Amino acid sequence: MRVPEVIPQAPGCAAGAGALPVPPFYCPVPSNCAPDSANVDRQTVDWMDRLGVYGGSEQREYLARMNVGLFASLTIPEGATERRQVYSDLFMLVFALDDSQFDEPANGQQHDTERLLLRLDRTLQAPLAALPSAASWPIVALGDIWSRLNQIATPAQLGNWVSALRAYLLNATLTTRYRRRHQPPTLDDYTVIRLGDGAMLLWEAMIPIVGDYELAGHEVADPRVRALEDMANLLPMWDNDIFGYPKEAFRSARYGYPAVSNLVMLLAREHRCTVAHALGLAMGMRDRVMCLFLRLRAQVLGEASPALTRYLTGLGQWVRGYLDWAFTTTRYTDPRNPSDPQAVDLIAMPTSWAEHPTDGNSAPLALPTIAWWWEQLQPPARPPAG
Repeated sequence: MRVPEVIPQAPGCAAGAGALPVPPFYCPVPSNCAPDSANVDRQTVDWMDRLGVYGGSEQREYLARMNVGLFASLTIPEGATERRQVYSDLFMLVFALDDSQFDEPANGQQHDTERLLLRLDRTLQAPLAALPSAASWPIVALGDIWSRLNQIATPAQLGNWVSALRAYLLNATLTTRYRRRHQPPTLDDYTVIRLGDGAMLLWEAMIPIVGDYELAGHEVADPRVRALEDMANLLPMWDNDIFGYPKEAFRSARYGYPAVSNLVMLLAREHRCTVAHALGLAMGMRDRVMCLFLRLRAQVLGEASPALTRYLTGLGQWVRGYLDWAFTTTRYTDPRNPSDPQAVDLIAMPTSWAEHPTDGNSAPLALPTIAWWWEQLQPPARPPAG
């Protein structure tokens, strides 16, 4: 993979860009895609334009070319088109918020961002209240999404979705404060932050809503299911940190956006190593979690109800579908702003899949916040005596 010429270096890293190849990912989950992605994408762009879901004309063009309908159709291929449409529109809203408020904020925007987050949280607390006069586009769009979900989701599903979105808003507030202090978190704290990223929790909450089924309370409360949800939450976050590094580095250097702050750079700082070596460490960590996810899911599927079987299958589909989309969308292959006239090489994404993990170690990762996942595995059955 070609890397931008200017890359933020971790302390102790060698200067200069060099090459940062992203190897094939290990994800032995079959790919699947709903057939309506092109129409869903057109409808989402229309919705974005109708409500003005973007921070400006530059961001509008940047978002419109991402092919969000394909994302929705790859990550939750099961379910009716009209339900997936709400999901696709929600995805657009979250990316618009992430880009304009958190990842690439304007100078001096922190106070306005926190005020916006409070207003969004209030919208969730009292969705039937009248919108404030001259309400900003995030508030209007969120109210629209809630209203549509209220028509198709059960009360329990809607409550779960609201809880996930409020977790996203809380995590966004904490992340902006970390960045303001220019204080990188520890690896375990960063894992907590990534697990608390309600964006992924939102997608998990949408799986049964789009599929039009509901899980029983005891299934949701099963710690093994909770661990699998956590893994399906963290894997795309770490994967995004890995394949998204070249884009973030390019945009930081070219446009002056915040310096790269993700798993790869955190490992480079902690180990005082090159970014390329840190990327290898990150791949090993995600592969160990991927292996655990596959093993634990297979055990739970052996005794799962039809609804839980659909949900656990959906979790795996989300992890695979996100990679399928990320390796093709211009969001990650073309890091430029649409108005940037200077030609650059597109970022090359993997074109094949790894047959084996780079690290298949079955021992828990040395991260206290997730070590309990490995405890959910049942020990192998002993062969009969004699």
